[in-house]
Amino acid sequence: MNVLLLNLPFPARLTRRYMCTYVSATSLFPPYELLSVAGVAKAIAGMEVSVLDCVANEMDAKKLYSRLDGQIPDVILSLIGLESFEQDMNHVNSLKERYPETLQVVFGHYPTTFPAEVLNNSSADILIKGEPDEVFGQLLSVLSGGGDWAGVAGISYKKDGMVVHTQDKGRIRQLDNLPMPAYELMDASKYFETLIPGPFALVQSSRGCPFTCNYCVTTFGSRFVSKSAESVIEELVFLKSNNRIKSFRFIDDTFTINKKRVIAICEGIIEQKLNLKWTCLSRTDTLSEDMLVWMKKAGCVRIYFGLESGSQRILDFYKKNVDLVEVKQTLLLCKKMGIDAVGFFMGGLSIETEEDFEQTVRFALDSQITFASFCELTLYPGTELYEMNKDEVEFSLFPYVNRHKNPEAALRFERWRKEFHRRFYHRPQSVYNLSKTFVKEMSSSLQFVKNVVSAPKYSETVYPYINS
Repeated sequence: MNVLLLNLPFPARLTRRYMCTYVSATSLFPPYELLSVAGVAKAIAGMEVSVLDCVANEMDAKKLYSRLDGQIPDVILSLIGLESFEQDMNHVNSLKERYPETLQVVFGHYPTTFPAEVLNNSSADILIKGEPDEVFGQLLSVLSGGGDWAGVAGISYKKDGMVVHTQDKGRIRQLDNLPMPAYELMDASKYFETLIPGPFALVQSSRGCPFTCNYCVTTFGSRFVSKSAESVIEELVFLKSNNRIKSFRFIDDTFTINKKRVIAICEGIIEQKLNLKWTCLSRTDTLSEDMLVWMKKAGCVRIYFGLESGSQRILDFYKKNVDLVEVKQTLLLCKKMGIDAVGFFMGGLSIETEEDFEQTVRFALDSQITFASFCELTLYPGTELYEMNKDEVEFSLFPYVNRHKNPEAALRFERWRKEFHRRFYHRPQSVYNLSKTFVKEMSSSLQFVKNVVSAPKYSETVYPYINS
C-alpha cells in the first residue's frame, strides 16, 4: 500500500502544527507531526511510506499533481492548519477530485473540534480526532487486511450521507512505545530557525500541558506525557549521524516541566558529545538556576517564553498563574547564564486598556529579554477564552473567518503592534543584542539575510482552488 504523508501547498513559509499555524520569513520548521505518524506507518508490514513537504519544496498544486500523477498514493494523510484552514481544505477537495480512488485522511485542531462540519463541507474521507499516530496505524492495518474501518477508534467518516463517529481513542500514555519519527524521510537542510545554524530539526520529548492558560490550544490535551531521556538521546544521536543536523528545537509545549528529566537529557547530550545548539519553549516558573546551568552546558542557546502581557491584571485573566516580579527574576537569570530569552506578547483582548499596553511595553523594555514579538490575540474555538468571549468574535469554518466583530479592535491592535516593536527594537540595547548575535553567528546571520530576501511574497487573499 502506497501511503503519503503530505504537508499541503501554501504560497509562503508556513509552519503547520496541531496547536498553531504561522508564516515566517526567517524560519521554516519540518512537519514534525507527519514525520511522527510516518514512523508508525513504516512499522506496518506492506506499507510504502513517503513524506512530501510542499512548503519546503515550494510546490504549488500543479507541481504537486505532476509529482503524484506518476505514482498515485492509496492513502494521503494531511495536517489541517488553523489559519490556513480554508486553503488546506480546498487542497483536500482538489486532491479528491483529481484522485477519486485515493483515501483522503485529515487531522488537526479544527477537524477534532468540528468533525461533522468538516466532513459535511469537504471531500475528506476520514477524519482523525486528537493524536493521529496510533489511530492512523490501526487504520492502515485494517485497510491492508481488507477490513472495515468502522471498528477503528478515534475517527469520523461519512456513510450513506451521515457522519459516523467511532468511540474515542484516548491519549497515548507511553510515548516511548511509538516508533521513532521517520527523520530519514526529511531533508534537514531545507529547514531553519532564526539566527541558528542549520541543518535544523524538531524534537518533541513530551505532549500535553498541565497549565491552565485559557487561550491556548495545547498539544492534544492537558495531561503531560513524556519520553524517557534515553529515548530522546537516541533520536538526537540519529539526527546528528543521519541528518547531519547542527541545531534543533524541543517543541514541547513546556520543555522544562520535569526538572529531573531535563537534567538527564542534558547529561545525555553532553555524554554523547553531540555538540548541537538548541532552543526550547518554557515557562519562567518551571526554571531554576541549576537547571539552566545544565541546559547551557548541553548547548541551549535560546528559550522562548509566552510572556503575553506586562499587566498582572491581564495575566490573571488569562489564568497564567505567574507573578511578574518572579518572571523578571527568571529572565534576568537567563541573561546571567548567557541564554537568550525571547518573549512572546499579545494584545487584542477587549478588556485591555491603554495602561495595560503601556505596562506591557515597559515590562518588555525592563526585563532584559533579547528579542520580543507582539502578536494579535486570536480566540480559537475549543479554548476557554473563546467560550468566554465568543459573542465578540465572528467565526465560521466555511468560509474561514476568525476575527473581532468590532473593527476598532483590529485598528487598535495594529497601532499597539507598531508602537511595541518601534519602542523595543529602536533602542541601543536591541541594536547591540542584534549586532552581537549577528557577529557571534556569522554564518547563520548570512543565511538569515538570504532567507529574508528569498522568502515568497505572500498575499492574505485566499490561495486559489486549483483543479488542474
